[in-house]
Amino acid sequence: MFRINILLLLSIMTITITSLFADPPEPPAGKHWEKVSALSDEFDSWDSNKWAHSLWNYDVPNIMMQSQAFISDGKLCIRAQLHNDPQRWMKTCRITSKTKIRYPVYLECSMKASDISCYNTFWLNDGDINNREEIDVCENNANPTNPNCQHGAEMPYTMQSNIHHCVNGDNIRSPWYFSTKDLSASNPKKGEKFSEGYHTIACHWADNRNVYWYLNDEYTGVSKAGRDFVKNGLFVLFDQWTNTWDGLADKNSLNDNSRNTMYVDWVRTWRLVDGTPIVNKVNPLGAFIGMSGKVEIYDIRGRVIQTISSDNITEVNQLLRTRTKGLSTGLYLYWYIIGNKTIVNKKIRLFQ
Repeated sequence: MFRINILLLLSIMTITITSLFADPPEPPAGKHWEKVSALSDEFDSWDSNKWAHSLWNYDVPNIMMQSQAFISDGKLCIRAQLHNDPQRWMKTCRITSKTKIRYPVYLECSMKASDISCYNTFWLNDGDINNREEIDVCENNANPTNPNCQHGAEMPYTMQSNIHHCVNGDNIRSPWYFSTKDLSASNPKKGEKFSEGYHTIACHWADNRNVYWYLNDEYTGVSKAGRDFVKNGLFVLFDQWTNTWDGLADKNSLNDNSRNTMYVDWVRTWRLVDGTPIVNKVNPLGAFIGMSGKVEIYDIRGRVIQTISSDNITEVNQLLRTRTKGLSTGLYLYWYIIGNKTIVNKKIRLFQ
């Protein structure tokens, strides 16, 4: 059975179906995208085969403690709270993957920042302060206490992305910054702080120098590393921590569990591998399949809300136009799956 899944992500506007860029990007000839299970998680429960607590400490007042990272209501939660230590008075946590990944790869997560003065981070790393390769997909502080921090009043809206390539203490940075205020006018996340809702944050680590950044389903820019990536892979990490340049977290805010928690709804990773998929070229305006199958439509929590079966799916968009009249308008993700192999996926906007 050839199956097409469609994940409902957002609600938008009116009229017909138009294409959006691929997620992951269109694979080159002779290759296809394959989902990496070890680095993908819906966080329905803690998976000790995939994740570990990483408890090395940043500068004071941070202290990493295992108790501060946990799963609740289908989310990875990293909570910053007051700790009874005069120097390290903010307890928080970091988690790391047990598996490394290397380019070419596409990673994305759905994340909501805490509403306190802390970095909320989604990043990749291998090494230490003096010798490391690091990709910061996102560092956001949604409520800095220092009004003179780098982005000032724009910080709560800003996806800070960066590459650090450090050899013997010589660190070459390749930063890129993008604000939700600069998203397209039709994007429902335009102008939203990172603490006000979940944001889809992604990167396409394409080769030994280039990393392309995405925010809320829009391409935002590219960073070029100052040195070649040479390590055999990087770990995937999430953490929350406070620093002096953005202003330390207010101690009173650490007692408020409605503000002090960073949430990750899901993370998904795709690796580019050799081999030609059954559908060699997938065009979101005309993907010819010509075999029996079904379309499963999901809501944002991954629950099936509609199933469309067809004996001969000949054109994906035609099927969507004629068989999804009862659905609200929105941005959808559909992907082709054969067995447990994800071949390729695309994003489209469905307007009713």
